Amino acid sequence: MADYTPVTQEAFAGKSWQRNEDFSFTKQQALVPLIANEAGIAACSVPMAFAEISGKMTLVMICSLQPSQNLMVAPNGKWALDFMPAVLRCHPFRLASSGEKYALAVDASSDLISGKGGGTPFFQEDGALSADAKEVLQLLLSAHQSQAMTQRAATALAEANVLEPWNIVIREKQGKRQVSGLSKVNEKKLSALTDEQFLRLRKSGALGIAYAQAISMNQLDLLKRLLEMHATYSASQTGHSKPFALLESDVDEKIDWEALLKGP
Repeated sequence: MADYTPVTQEAFAGKSWQRNEDFSFTKQQALVPLIANEAGIAACSVPMAFAEISGKMTLVMICSLQPSQNLMVAPNGKWALDFMPAVLRCHPFRLASSGEKYALAVDASSDLISGKGGGTPFFQEDGALSADAKEVLQLLLSAHQSQAMTQRAATALAEANVLEPWNIVIREKQGKRQVSGLSKVNEKKLSALTDEQFLRLRKSGALGIAYAQAISMNQLDLLKRLLEMHATYSASQTGHSKPFALLESDVDEKIDWEALLKGP
């Protein structure tokens, strides 16, 4: 279980951490929250939708159409795509809040932390946060501010009645199944808004997010490709016949998942 502890000199002086390269902890995350300032980049790489998380409407990256599954993580734990959400880039760090003030916190139980040096130090010799730790803190602060704005923008789109259920139907051995809980932008309703309504959405920062989500729907086929690759890998490990001829090696270390998922 994570043990998030404020990064203080008393607790972490002389300690260091390693950059995270294993994202196995996200393997059951079918949806990952996104922030507004990464929506444009994400739209060119992954499918996005709107969903309620902890009672708040927000923008999310769709990692799978199956619950408790993340197809973006390769079997060896590596993140398989070029694009990675800010919320994951900061692992094992997060913000600790005290009133309106925020400080850097880290999962003290993480095996990425070492007391023997050799990694990235938490503090400089003069007792100040190291440049790398400051960079992580700044990214977390920026992401926190953008997340709040993203949720307000998503709520504004919902209140303007331009979001609708995204009825995705997938075929399984047992038959067809409809994915629920995801919403998308209805472009016709968006275009039919009055000037006043449109301006209100523009001021809230919602328009950029809306257009990015609509564009990202073209990336939905990525999930099918990833599912095929995972199925092929599983078949190669169990010795069963391969349902898809996408991978030739059955040795984990020899499979370049990143190259395969990027495509030509």
